[in-house]
Amino acid sequence: MTAIGKRILLSYGVRRFVHVVEEKVPFVRAWHQFAYTLHFEESSPNARMFRGVYRSVTEASAAAPASLPTGHDHANLALRHASDIGHTWPSDYPILFWLKGTLPESTSVFDLGGSVGNHYYTFQKYLTYPQDLRWVVCEVPAVAQAGRDLVQSTGVEGLHFTVHCEEADGSDIFLASGVLPFIDPPLAELLSRLRRRPKYLLINRAALSGDPAFVTLHNLGQAVCPYRILNRHEFIRSLEGIGYRLVDSWENPEFSCYIPFHADKTVRAYSGFYFRLSDTAATLTLKGSL
Repeated sequence: MTAIGKRILLSYGVRRFVHVVEEKVPFVRAWHQFAYTLHFEESSPNARMFRGVYRSVTEASAAAPASLPTGHDHANLALRHASDIGHTWPSDYPILFWLKGTLPESTSVFDLGGSVGNHYYTFQKYLTYPQDLRWVVCEVPAVAQAGRDLVQSTGVEGLHFTVHCEEADGSDIFLASGVLPFIDPPLAELLSRLRRRPKYLLINRAALSGDPAFVTLHNLGQAVCPYRILNRHEFIRSLEGIGYRLVDSWENPEFSCYIPFHADKTVRAYSGFYFRLSDTAATLTLKGSL
């Protein structure tokens, strides 16, 4: 199948047509559900599939297929992430724009869920990193180790890996791209635990909707894991509640979440944000660190 043909079949219009047919012909819906379940529970080189709507991570985890491992902490996933280094998505450009303005006055970036350092390697094609910049990627153990191995083989300086979110304490820039659906606790709670909160928040590929928050299952290709869809208003309000001010927001139209048989839960475009810590909040966190 050509790339154009695949895009047409996966388009919102075709999905809506299939949904209408399934509503009118129950047998078609039952067969589609059976076939999709079999496909979802299989491993593949690369997949982005979703299944089910659940009230909690616990409920979603209980519904995960036993045929696939769970979570991201697997060496084969780390290797797959490494193959994406160098690829720039359209939604990366707002991040590059704001990094260009904030990096010159920064000495540290904390990259939550930054894979094997994909952002660090890819963005250096467009940005000049300060000589003393410390870029720390926080990942699960298997991916963090793969990142360290890559650093050793490439000889890059300034790129480091950790498995502890607490190391974001005192960072200038906090980057979170595509990781929000996977983290627990929520981002605002994670940041509120830090003595010195990052001055800048750059958030990208966030799966947000206008509906109440819920959880689905995400097939990553070689593993499956719970995937949170957050409420947009609650997400923004939670960060404003700990002292951040929303400066900019944008859409990521190349990323979406379609859950078969739950068309009303579709997220047609993910979201990106740039938040800045207010001067008052920055003063309070600085006093708290003394």
